[in-house]
Amino acid sequence: MALAGIGTPSLWLDEAATISMTTRSYGDMLRVFPHLDLVHALYYMIMKPWVAAFGTDALALRLPGALAMAAAAAGVAVIGRRCLGPAAGLAAGLAWAAGPQTSRWAQEARSYAMTAAVAVLATYLLVRALDRDEQRRWPWFAGYAPAVAVLGCLHLDGALLLAAHGVTVLLTRPKAGVWLRWLASASVAAAPLVVLAVAAQDQKRQVKWLPRPSWDVAWAQLQFLTGDRALVAPVMALALLGVVTSVLGRASRPHPTASLPAVALSWALVPTVLLLLVSNVTDPVFYYRYTTYCLPAVALLAAPAWPDCSPSPAAPPLAPSWCAPPQRHSPSRPSRPTTTSAARTAAPTTCVRPPTSSARTPGPGTPSSTSPGAPVGAPPPIRARSDGCATPACARTR
Repeated sequence: MALAGIGTPSLWLDEAATISMTTRSYGDMLRVFPHLDLVHALYYMIMKPWVAAFGTDALALRLPGALAMAAAAAGVAVIGRRCLGPAAGLAAGLAWAAGPQTSRWAQEARSYAMTAAVAVLATYLLVRALDRDEQRRWPWFAGYAPAVAVLGCLHLDGALLLAAHGVTVLLTRPKAGVWLRWLASASVAAAPLVVLAVAAQDQKRQVKWLPRPSWDVAWAQLQFLTGDRALVAPVMALALLGVVTSVLGRASRPHPTASLPAVALSWALVPTVLLLLVSNVTDPVFYYRYTTYCLPAVALLAAPAWPDCSPSPAAPPLAPSWCAPPQRHSPSRPSRPTTTSAARTAAPTTCVRPPTSSARTPGPGTPSSTSPGAPVGAPPPIRARSDGCATPACARTR
C-alpha cells in the first residue's frame, strides 16, 4: 500500500532539504550540522549512500520510508503476538498496514517512518526483556539501549519513548533485578541524547513557527493518531474493545510478558502528553508529525484482539476420534502375517493352542481366506502347527 502513488505529489520543502543535505560531501555535512539540522544529522548520514546509489527522484527518496513502514508492520504483528496471541498479532499488523497514516508517512523523504520502525524494534526488545519465562534477559537489554539511542538521534522527540517504557515497566511489576537492568539500559540510551539536546539548543530558531498548545492542537493530535476526523470515533471504539478483550483474555489465560494495554497505552499517550506539557511551560516543541513513532501503538490498540485459540499448557487437549491410531485389520483388506526379523522379534511369546475338534484345519484344496461360519471379509484364521504352537517365537521358546 505504501508504494501506491509514492511518486506523487512532487517533493515539498522538507524533502528538498533532504536532497540539499544528502548531495553534499560528508565534510560539508559535518560543517553544516553545528548551525543547522543537527537533530536530523543521523537521518542525513543514512540517506547519503542511498542517494548516491539511487538518485534524488521522488521514488528513490521515498522508498526507504516505505521499507521502514513495512518492517514496522512486521514488528507490530510480533509485539501483538507476544502480548496476547497470534490472532491479535495478525490483526495488529493488518491494522497498521491498512492505516492511512502508515502510507502517508511512508511516502515522506524524512525520518518519520524510520522513527516508527525503530520505536517498534525498541518496544519489542523491551517486551522480550520483561518476559517472565526469559532465562537470559541481558541480550534484550543490550539491544534495547542502542535502539532507543538511534530513535532519539533520528528525531530528538523520540527520546520520550523512554518515559512511555518506564510506565510499561511500572505496570508490569517485574522483579527488582529487571528494574535495575532497565534503568541501566535507559541511562546508556539517554546519555548521547542529552548531549544532542544540549548541542541543539542553539538551533531552536528552526521551530519558532510551532504553535502553542490549545484545544485545537489537542484535537488535531487526536485526528493524527486515529488517521482522520471521520476515524476518531470508530478507532477509539476499537481501541476500547481491544483493551477490554486483552484484559479479559489475560485474566482467563495469563501471559508471562507485559500486557497489550500496558505496552500500547503508554506508548500512544505518554510522549504526546509530555510534549504538550513542556510546550506549555517553555518554548513550543510539539507538532503532530513529531509523534509518528507513536502510531504503531494505536494500531495495537485498535486491532480487534481476538482471543488466542491455541491450547493452554495447563490443560492439554483431548485427542479427537480422527486422531486415534488406525485399526490393525481393515474390514475390506485382510492383513498378511509379517515375516521380517523385527516383527519376529516383537512377536508375543504366548502359544496359541490348536482349535478344538470342531474346528477345521484348511487342507490343500480349501481356501485359506475364510472358515465356516466366519463373516465375509474377516481375516483368515491362524493356522496351527502340528506341535501345538501357532507362532515362530513360540516354537523357539519351546
